[in-house]
Amino acid sequence: MASTVMADVVFVIDNEDPGALFRASESAAPLLAAFKDRAERAASTSLHLGVLTSDFGAGATGAPGCTPSGEQGGGDQGKLQALGRRADGTCRAPQGASYLALEIHADGTETTNVPGPQSSLQTLDCMTALGASGCGFRHLLESLHAGLSGTVADNAGFLRSDAALAVVFVTQTDDCSAPPDSPLFDKNRVSEFGLETGFRCRRFGLVCGDPPVPLAYDSSHGPLTGCRPAEDSHGLLYEVSRYTDWLTRPASQGGLKDDPSDVVLYAIAPSLTPFEVLLSNPGAPTGFPYVPCAHLNEQSYPPCVPVTNYSCASGIFFGTPPVRLASVVSAAKLHGFHSWCDGSPFGDALGEVAGLLLSRFSEGCLASEYVDRARGAPDADCTVIDVTAGVATEVVRCDRGGSPCWRLADDALCGAPPATRLLVDGRQAPSDFTRVTCR
Repeated sequence: MASTVMADVVFVIDNEDPGALFRASESAAPLLAAFKDRAERAASTSLHLGVLTSDFGAGATGAPGCTPSGEQGGGDQGKLQALGRRADGTCRAPQGASYLALEIHADGTETTNVPGPQSSLQTLDCMTALGASGCGFRHLLESLHAGLSGTVADNAGFLRSDAALAVVFVTQTDDCSAPPDSPLFDKNRVSEFGLETGFRCRRFGLVCGDPPVPLAYDSSHGPLTGCRPAEDSHGLLYEVSRYTDWLTRPASQGGLKDDPSDVVLYAIAPSLTPFEVLLSNPGAPTGFPYVPCAHLNEQSYPPCVPVTNYSCASGIFFGTPPVRLASVVSAAKLHGFHSWCDGSPFGDALGEVAGLLLSRFSEGCLASEYVDRARGAPDADCTVIDVTAGVATEVVRCDRGGSPCWRLADDALCGAPPATRLLVDGRQAPSDFTRVTCR
């Protein structure tokens, strides 16, 4: 029976701005094409594709354009979006699920839950038609956590234990995930938190410099260096460790997957640098450069308060550095980052996502010359080095005894014959990588 490549792909989209720009028919085609090619060459493919938004409400009080976050969250509550809120009247949702299920067979035929004559890419267009009307305090990470933790009944069936997972964040700013009882978004607490703008998330969620210090409620008078998530946000925001632990630890230690190497994280976002704070009008037209003002004044019209300057601003490509989000994405073994600022198409990024996912299925696949030598007599001159947690260990063939040990297994996912994978049994932790040398 032919092997099957199984992957779950979820887009977490900032539906305040990029939700109006991201179009699957233009962007996701390279991803689907890569899996179709793999199915034709090696094995059938089973894909689940889902969409989450960044709208999870805004703490205990809510905010303009944001509902309060109750026990189940506010906004879209981490629910997969079968139809985007700006989908046109011709759009139809996937049948029987809140996500797109697509199987690509080796003969090129497809089985999907796509309704009627609508194509897979058209269905994704309808799912990602979110518009620009979500909560401005983006809960990118918490929406993902809620959506994939098994607590949202509407999402049942999307995440499969035996499938690789790719999370693609599409955003023009940073994460602002907060507990449901956080007072950070209360408009009446200006004396404590400053004017009710997105800078509150940076002020209490980041530190910069060496030694690290919180951002001042003032201009930084130039770019800052060494900016990273704060280790303690005093209950105003969730610390990023909530998400890095969940995404990079095995399930036995509270993680999402049995093997965290099955998780690919990717961000389509603005550049991380330069990171600079200006005094300006926070209500300036989106995408246009901020015009500095001279003195902090929350009562003036327009107000003159701290704002995080754009790390790029050119036409539709603009945004502020996603420091918290990037720290989580970069913690995954397989990860990537595509900057809005270079103006290149989203399709380039999703082609790279496909490559990262498919590399997961190719791990341990041996070239034919290595297979021939490794299948030789027990004294064949092949050395296998397994690196786990940075420690390199030479492992022996399993037929010689000992643990950990290596063995060969037939696997159609490795492509053309001899389609052989080298496996290491008896590891105590997920491996960083394995190196094979045969003379």
